[in-house]
Amino acid sequence: MSCEFVVLPADSVASADEVEAYAAASGGIPAVSLGPVLAGLWRWNTEIPVWNGRITLAAVGDCVRVTVPDHAAWRALLWIEELIAGTEFALYDPRDGSLAGPQMRDFRVNVGGARYFNVLTQRQLHSWIPELTTVARTPFLIVQEPDDPDTFIQTYRQPTGEFLLEYRDGGHMFSTTLDNPTRIADYMWDWADDRRKNLDKLFWTKRP
Repeated sequence: MSCEFVVLPADSVASADEVEAYAAASGGIPAVSLGPVLAGLWRWNTEIPVWNGRITLAAVGDCVRVTVPDHAAWRALLWIEELIAGTEFALYDPRDGSLAGPQMRDFRVNVGGARYFNVLTQRQLHSWIPELTTVARTPFLIVQEPDDPDTFIQTYRQPTGEFLLEYRDGGHMFSTTLDNPTRIADYMWDWADDRRKNLDKLFWTKRP
């Protein structure tokens, strides 16, 4: 099984519902502006281990389809978003119907104690958290301030299917339990984006 992402100009369609029609109608040789993106995407096949699966590209006009094996979709998502962050391009993810230009934040990210990253996007959280048991042998994810190891937010998927959500602030740990991975991803992004209004609405248990 495979997953197909679409990279296209950020202002080319009004909503995600129009992406497939726009991509299907695109024609001609790839636009010059796609050059750096295509070059970066092709690097995947030379820099990523074979077990992670090769990607295939179909570039026409000013958009490109990126097909990757399902098991490597989470890593391809990170790869693509790093390439297009700060450009005029957006990424369409058919798994959740999302369409956006990635907003990246500098954080240390620990996925299951096996994979580590230095940047974070909201879409990555939405991709990783519902699949924590398959992405990581130990299903936890920690987002940490790069220069302050004592400031972080983390989640752990418990055997019951519920998620423990915790963050550390002012020398104290605050904990709560939720059962919706999408909401967990939203709360973690709120924390990373320094928006605590929604977090403050939850019932937290404060620990020393």
